[in-house]
This record gives sequence, C-alpha cells and structure tokens, in this order.
Amino acid sequence: MTVMNVAISKDLEEFVRGAVKCGQFPTETAVLEEALRLLIHQAERAQSEPNNAGMASHRPIWAQALEAMQGVSDEELAVLPTDGAAQIDHYIYGTPKREQ
Repeated sequence: MTVMNVAISKDLEEFVRGAVKCGQFPTETAVLEEALRLLIHQAERAQSEPNNAGMASHRPIWAQALEAMQGVSDEELAVLPTDGAAQIDHYIYGTPKREQ
C-alpha cells in the first residue's frame, strides 16, 4: 500500500472521521477508498453510456433538439400549433386561449 498525503476541507475531514467513529467504516482509508471506487464507477458508466439520462450531455441543446426531431415527418410538423409558446397554458393546462 502506498501512503499519499492529501489535503481535504474541514467538512470532508469531519465526514470521514464521523463515518469511522459511527462504525460505518473501519478506517479513514476505507472511507476514502470507497469514495474513489464510486467515482471510478461513475466515470466508467458515463463513458459506456454517453446518452444516459442522468448524465449531462456535452452536445449543444440545439444539436440534441435536431436529433430528436429527425424522425418527425413534414405532415406531423404541419399539424403542430404555431402559437405554442404564446399559448402554452392553453396547450398544457387547457385554459382558454389568451388574446394576442
């Protein structure tokens, strides 16, 4: 095992010591190793599932919107309301349309 000196914030130090004191972990090293294993697992999952809903995408929102709209036909687009933003309450909640 290698010894590594790492400075951590006071609140994290208190968390680590508290986790050992309450018996959740046997040593401070065990707490930090478990935290690092979780970070490694999260990074591996993000790499294997780049479009995972729980992970942030690095693509611009307009690129995501264009991709989502690729399968929508011209006929389907033609029936969408053109006042959707102005009358959003009407289309979502069924309230009467507002005068524009």
